[in-house]
Amino acid sequence: MNLRFLKIKKFNYLENAVIFIGLLLLMLLLGVNVIFSTYITQNAGEIPVIVRSFFPALLLLTLAAILFYYLFKYVQRMNANALFIIGFIVDTVLVIYLIFNVEPQIRADAYSVYEGAIQMMAGDYSALKEGGYFFYYPHQLGLAMYNSVVNLISPDITVHFFVNYGMLLLLYWITWKCAVLMFEGEDKTVKMTIVLMFLFYPALFFVLFLYGHIPGCVCIMGAVTLFIRKEREVGKYNDLGIIILLILACTIRNNYMVAAITIAILYILYAIRKSRVIPIVIAILIITIASTGGQLVKEYYQNQSEIEINEGIPKILWIAMGLQDDAPDEYAGGWYNSFTKKAYSQAERNEEIASELGKAEIKKRIEDFTADYRYAINFFGEKMISTWTDGTYQSIWSGPLEDCGQNVNTNILKSIFSGGNLFKGIHIFGRMVTLSIYVGTIAFYVIKLIMKEKLFITHYFPVIYLCGGFLFHLIWETKSQYVWTYVYMLIPLAACGWKMLIEQMIRNKRRTIIYEPT
Repeated sequence: MNLRFLKIKKFNYLENAVIFIGLLLLMLLLGVNVIFSTYITQNAGEIPVIVRSFFPALLLLTLAAILFYYLFKYVQRMNANALFIIGFIVDTVLVIYLIFNVEPQIRADAYSVYEGAIQMMAGDYSALKEGGYFFYYPHQLGLAMYNSVVNLISPDITVHFFVNYGMLLLLYWITWKCAVLMFEGEDKTVKMTIVLMFLFYPALFFVLFLYGHIPGCVCIMGAVTLFIRKEREVGKYNDLGIIILLILACTIRNNYMVAAITIAILYILYAIRKSRVIPIVIAILIITIASTGGQLVKEYYQNQSEIEINEGIPKILWIAMGLQDDAPDEYAGGWYNSFTKKAYSQAERNEEIASELGKAEIKKRIEDFTADYRYAINFFGEKMISTWTDGTYQSIWSGPLEDCGQNVNTNILKSIFSGGNLFKGIHIFGRMVTLSIYVGTIAFYVIKLIMKEKLFITHYFPVIYLCGGFLFHLIWETKSQYVWTYVYMLIPLAACGWKMLIEQMIRNKRRTIIYEPT
């Protein structure tokens, strides 16, 4: 059995449809980032504040074009190894300064998972019992297991911060090697990728956030790199490696299931392009078993504790919360507002009753939206804008907040983490880099379409993943920190897009002829 009947025109239509939909979303996100900017209040309230910023955004885009033009010309004089080492040294100095000048404290869910992991390693499984943290959120047991592994080195939070930084360096290294494979060693694009990934700073602040963002992203980027190797027919065990990495990512953070589905889609596209059936079987296998790691972790803790672990808060309550807008002065619409836990408690922790409460809330919200379409557009528009237009991706908010009793030791860090002038400057720089990533990615796809160049299947991953994340957080509970990974995955394509744009600018400059009168 083969798929040759899909191979020629139909597959070309499918590829073009993917690019077209992706370009529409990229242009939408670029547009809202030009018109609006969001910052998160640096206090426990976690309120996104949306402001209009059209003209500043145009200035930032102009500065970005100038910056990348001169960076492009300068970095070509260096080799990629030297460029990476410079980025490594700069980041290491910044991280050491950051870690040793903040109190080793974490808060909220990250703290509950960390503390729960320590307790369970000591034989205390009270967090699994009714009323305990994991009773409500058993999906966090995978992250607890990851923390337990790090605790084998040391339970000290400072050590966890440094392990997070080690994972970040691994992410940078994999991204570099991914770009080498994705663009077949094209040196200029690889160098621009290295520059862009070091400029995209949110991960640097996420070092202080023990919530699985960085290690999960490492697994996803590793899976993408292995898929490129599969496409290039390099190595024998790429499929197995991809499956293992996706299971690990989904075990650490459930949200990475979006990436697993995206890679399953890549396998289907690969099956059609190569007229093979086996990749479709692998795609089905990925979707089927990507979440099994979490189930195995749950069974492990169940056996160790001899406590039957329930399913926790039903997922439908998260969708209901993602559609809520009941307390605009206290919470942003669609952001976390504690509805899930309140509804679960109201149902006396009965999953069936809680699910019915969730369904009733969703039904009510749908009626609200259909009764007033203008309100529906405003709600989802503000939810989208507050999620996707924060240049820091909530990375600074995720660090120490004085409002939560977390202190820093220097005036520089106080200005950053209290929303001072340095915070504003970093936020503006983050906006510039984000705008640059969207512009570069759009340029990549548009130029490839114009030149009618064939794309590798892997080139579709960033945009399909972005579309999946966009739709997921449009209906699910949202935070701007959740979408950092979707934008990060665009970096290799954005780097190539900027390389092509700048090369065209240089060619146009050389073609300019000044005629002098004879």
